Amino acid sequence: MKKPSINVMWESPPRCKNCAVRDLHLFSALKEEDYTFIHELKFGKGGLLYRADESAKHIYTVLEGIVKLTQYSLNGDEHKVQLLGPGNVIGLEALIGQSYRHTASVIDTALICRIPTTVITNLI
Repeated sequence: MKKPSINVMWESPPRCKNCAVRDLHLFSALKEEDYTFIHELKFGKGGLLYRADESAKHIYTVLEGIVKLTQYSLNGDEHKVQLLGPGNVIGLEALIGQSYRHTASVIDTALICRIPTTVITNLI
């Protein structure tokens, strides 16, 4: 099966079937063709998954590493909201058609799965 092309480096996710969230009810309905839309991405230190107020089109699962969720005050001060590690799902506001509420960035290096909301809506 040919891999779809996207603008960032990714590998076909060989670990999807063994992922920590795979057995959750929603994800257990994934079909083989759904895996072609899920991208395993490697981020370096400071890598940005998304910014607050961006249109939310993906949810993310953390496979390795730590992701920091932050909010910024009106004067630009950063406020750490949460640190999330392997097994956590990030960006769930995408499922209800909202913009992202936080900025999500990588603390060191991380391996992240990016799942389009279209895949999730098809499962629902």
